[in-house]
Amino acid sequence: MKPPQNALVTLRALTAGILLGAVEPGLAQATQMLYSTPTNAARDTYTGGIGCKFQVGASNVIVSHLGFFDQNNDGLAVSHQAGLFDAGGSTLLGQVTVPAGTDAYLTNGFRWMPLDPPLLLASNTTYIVAAMVGNGDGDAWQDAFTPAWNPFFVGNTGTSTRHAMYGPGNAAWPPASFSQNGNNNTYGNVTLGYLEVGPARVGVAQTNVSISAGQTLSVLGFASGQQPVTYQWYLSPHTPLPNQTNASLIIADAATGDSGTYFLTASNALGSEQSADVTVLVTSFPVGITQEPTNLTVFANYPAAFSLVASGSPPVFFQWLRDGTVLPVATNASYSFTADLTNNGDIYSCLASNYTSLTPYIATSSDATLTVLPNLALPQQFLHGARANTATNNFSGLVGGQFAVGNSPVLVTHLGYYASQFIDPSNAVLTADHRVGIFSANGSALYGYVTVSAGTHSVVNGYMWAPLDPPLVLSNNTQYLLVAEVFSDTDPWGDTYGVPDLNPYFATACDATYWGAAWPNAGAAGGYSGQMYSAPNLAILALPTPSAFFQPTNVTQYAGLGVSLTATVAGQAPVTLQWYKDNIPLSDQTNLVLVLTNVTTGDSGDYYVMVTNTVSGASAASTSATVTVVPDTGPSIVQDIQSQDVFAYSTVQFAAGASGTPPLSYQWTFDGGAITGGTNSTLTLSDVSAANVGDYQLTVTNNYGSATTSVATLTVEVPTAGTYPAAVMGPDLLLYYRFSDANSGLGVATNQGSLGLAYNGTYEGGYSGVAGPTGFSNFEPDNLAVLLDGYSADVLVPSLANVVLTNATIAAWVEDGGGQPDNSAIFFHRSTAVFGLANGVTTNGAEWLKYTWNGNFYNNDTGLILPTNQWTFAAMVINPTNAAIYLQDGTSMKSTNFAGTYPPAPLSGDSYVGWDTAGGATGRRWTGAIDEVMVFDQALSPSAINALYQGVPATVTLAIEPSGNQLVLKWSSGTLLEAPSVNGPWTTNSAARSPYSLTPTGAMRFYRVLAQ
Repeated sequence: MKPPQNALVTLRALTAGILLGAVEPGLAQATQMLYSTPTNAARDTYTGGIGCKFQVGASNVIVSHLGFFDQNNDGLAVSHQAGLFDAGGSTLLGQVTVPAGTDAYLTNGFRWMPLDPPLLLASNTTYIVAAMVGNGDGDAWQDAFTPAWNPFFVGNTGTSTRHAMYGPGNAAWPPASFSQNGNNNTYGNVTLGYLEVGPARVGVAQTNVSISAGQTLSVLGFASGQQPVTYQWYLSPHTPLPNQTNASLIIADAATGDSGTYFLTASNALGSEQSADVTVLVTSFPVGITQEPTNLTVFANYPAAFSLVASGSPPVFFQWLRDGTVLPVATNASYSFTADLTNNGDIYSCLASNYTSLTPYIATSSDATLTVLPNLALPQQFLHGARANTATNNFSGLVGGQFAVGNSPVLVTHLGYYASQFIDPSNAVLTADHRVGIFSANGSALYGYVTVSAGTHSVVNGYMWAPLDPPLVLSNNTQYLLVAEVFSDTDPWGDTYGVPDLNPYFATACDATYWGAAWPNAGAAGGYSGQMYSAPNLAILALPTPSAFFQPTNVTQYAGLGVSLTATVAGQAPVTLQWYKDNIPLSDQTNLVLVLTNVTTGDSGDYYVMVTNTVSGASAASTSATVTVVPDTGPSIVQDIQSQDVFAYSTVQFAAGASGTPPLSYQWTFDGGAITGGTNSTLTLSDVSAANVGDYQLTVTNNYGSATTSVATLTVEVPTAGTYPAAVMGPDLLLYYRFSDANSGLGVATNQGSLGLAYNGTYEGGYSGVAGPTGFSNFEPDNLAVLLDGYSADVLVPSLANVVLTNATIAAWVEDGGGQPDNSAIFFHRSTAVFGLANGVTTNGAEWLKYTWNGNFYNNDTGLILPTNQWTFAAMVINPTNAAIYLQDGTSMKSTNFAGTYPPAPLSGDSYVGWDTAGGATGRRWTGAIDEVMVFDQALSPSAINALYQGVPATVTLAIEPSGNQLVLKWSSGTLLEAPSVNGPWTTNSAARSPYSLTPTGAMRFYRVLAQ
């Protein structure tokens, strides 16, 4: 029967790693015990073997004793057998009998008996320690409890590696089996330890060792007992080995003469002991080839593998040669590579060598010839094999998994859908169409898909297949998402499972994912490592009837230039190819790539390829591609440029499209003057200001003439000095939403940040424009904010492509409407990265700021209390090692810091003002008003945060310029101060406004600006 588990009790105090008990006189000890001493010996009602299972830490450990619990330290009522077992409990590694009475050594509440020999427990390996208990035998023990585990034995292994174990419930020793009872616990009857007490006892880790001459002979020995312990290795029958007085026997560069029987003795003041014998065999014989490489015939593009078998000791080294030339990477007993026609007739051989008794030996294999047969088809490859699992999941959506391509690009010609009846290849039936596609890793981009239609299909590798036209080439070291469309209660498909046969040609890793949305709105939830949902698969298929595809499908080129068409071929080898133009075969054009040089108008026409299996005669034609050759012509503008009106600090791009005979040259002008470096079809202006205002134009030239775009005027809206936008706008300000357009009726929130109008926001749900924080410095009297209803409203911020935040600041003015739900967001991004600033609710109902960064710091409470129905300034500043959260409630700037690791966060999806999408359609939404949302690509300083609150620049430049007989002082914001000397005293010139004119006098005056 299984003994019931009692409630846990308070553990006795334990010094970490070292357990100290009463020391018997004259016996030095350093005790290490598996776990802390039991404190509640309440059980004596079970017969059987009980104890615990545990995993050793990262280092090997020695066990010298097994101990049985003595409740009152007054002796045991009966004897108890104790043992150490392997993880399955089937093999008894060592055992002791702990006798009745007080003869056994006592410490830490246990009676100990030595293991003879001691045992060496291997690192990261699981064992069971158990002892027999008897119902009512008078020796009580603690029921299953959670002790303090000693890291000497378990290192930092997880608590999930430790379990109380009990036997089948009878008095047979050793127990026939063990069962687990709980987690991170043990029965308190038995333990193991390392005690430096008693006579020396010795063990060895190996009793048979076989090595080759020239290698180092190493035999691990170990001992227990009272310290100090001395060691001596012997060669049987009784020859002591000079200088071999350590626990381990080490003989460098061993020779055949070192073969023999060895043993180790360990001695201390109380006695000595001899280990078991260790039989050592050191072999040495020259290399010899026992199996020669043989001639080989393969198809082009298929693997070729040569191998031989050689014998010899010390170890044999290999070097393959091709046509007598060394192949640097071919140094194993076999050599594999992908053959092509250039390898036809190559001769391969191998040198096998070793070095023994100071003499080198070399054996040369016979020659083997490689014959490569013409073939353009690639070998058949599957992402993974079939799994016989026909469970129908009650789920509609997209299932499959993410997979990571290895170091080389890979080709995919077919996508497949799971065939539940794949045992009968001729009778796999679908009741509905299912689309299977390859997406980007997060599902945002669809690269290619097929439709596996309803009806009967033949089956290959447990799947029904459809060709990708054109095939996909997947980039190396890139992650992709493979999913199939599934429907509840329709067409059975395999549930997620651990993939045992992931094909390294395609992938190095996979993670099962699902997404509960209709095609093609793919995403990646789940992420079960090493698994896939069985519904989709991908492959290169070698079908009996070959297939061919090529790219590009249509080409327009100018006369005198070149055209290149590339075919992809799939099918059972051998497959050959022939290019056709207007149904006429092209002479000598039988390669995958068709290259036409110096084309003329006569090369215009329809091109395709015919592929044939030269054994079966099966053939198929690709679709056609139209090549159009146009005469030489001068340039013309096919995409004109447009005038733009942007905010200061934005990045502006003018882009034009031109056609004409290459090469084309480009020259941009600004107000009629050539722009240095402006020689591409696009012109990018960063961090624009009033200096960039003007007219832009592009001239395109080739050998036959030139063409000019329209004139595009750039207007830059520069904020008025002294206004709130003037204080915050700059090149590091990516997003800036003022919400002054909330009542425009257009539903668009204008972005005044440096990313420009392409990142305007979208008002959604129940929103309206309300008065913003107009009473604060530098806000215009009619300043508006956006009011969100807390149920449906938000502002959608589009995905910031290619933006990764390493240092960042997110700031906003907020008016908490009260009664907010926990985690209601101010600004939140939830895609590849998860981060944002939100509202939290304390246990007493107060509302305070929370922040999240990249999932590592999730909904961290800051303790900064948000007042309700009052405008408040809040900010989050992130750098790689710290998060600083700020709150200015009108009384003072409060802040708190959270040190940690804050990795870069990519903005790969939409963000939201006023909503964290994890709350669903109606949850985690802000109730109240939000204004002046700012996202900086910079970790702002505390003074810069305070400047944002006050609406003044963090730094101000004072310029002094002569104007006639006067001086003109200019500054962007702040208050002018003046003094008779640089050391003051400084007085405020409250009447001065920029620009400020003054007439110099003989007295020296100094000026500066108080920014905030």
